[in-house]
Amino acid sequence: MARFRYSRWDGSQDPFADDMPASDVLEELSDDILMGDSPDSALRRLMRRGMQGRFSGLDSLRSRLQQLRDEEQTRLNLAGPLEELRQRLDEILDREHSRLSFEPGEDARMREASLDALPPDVPGQIRELQDYRFVDPDAKRMFEELMEHLKEQVLGSYFRQLAQGMRNIDPEQLARFKDMIAELNGMLERRERGEDVQPAFEDFMQRYGDLFPERPRTLDELLEQMARRMAAMSRLLASLSDEQRAELQQLVDDVMQDMDLAFELDRLGTNL
Repeated sequence: MARFRYSRWDGSQDPFADDMPASDVLEELSDDILMGDSPDSALRRLMRRGMQGRFSGLDSLRSRLQQLRDEEQTRLNLAGPLEELRQRLDEILDREHSRLSFEPGEDARMREASLDALPPDVPGQIRELQDYRFVDPDAKRMFEELMEHLKEQVLGSYFRQLAQGMRNIDPEQLARFKDMIAELNGMLERRERGEDVQPAFEDFMQRYGDLFPERPRTLDELLEQMARRMAAMSRLLASLSDEQRAELQQLVDDVMQDMDLAFELDRLGTNL
């Protein structure tokens, strides 16, 4: 099997093979140059189209890559879900257009213009239609059902990732999390006694900053960010199905079998 070695271009490399005489290259370039192209332009054109029997050129390479990409998409069925969404959107828009065509007045014409100006991509259309007031009740219902379907898909994916992450927590991660909560409790209790905890907080962030990507600068900022996380988690739990909530609760209970962690979390709830 032939082996190839690649290196950074430094101007000394010969882009053509050793068995390709310069005369053949010049002959291939001659027609373009005689038609008025500069040598640089003619050479770029040659590199794109290639030389028959010598090399295939960049256009051919691009075509082959596109073909391989299409084959891989077909194999993985990546376009399937998106195509389903597009078909459902097309049906919704057809219904709305049909209804508007029978509606007199400037408002209907403006709505038609708004629909005609929708972005060509599915995500863009969904984003714009969320602020659109449908005239056709069936189109409105179908769009609401589509949004509910997307919500379920997104939540299902997020739930699976969250549940998998909880299942994969190892003892070291759990111990580190417990230590972090214990130190946070200590800072809160010291501040409650009137002590300055900013130096301790900075040391805390040096060791546990990776757990707080927002990079809070003070203890108050950290508590605000934690409150937002807890509120977001509450909203997520409220949107899950009963079965998903039960599964997540079971995973939490499994993690909370560590009595020290349970104690520290209860202590944190008291301090907050």
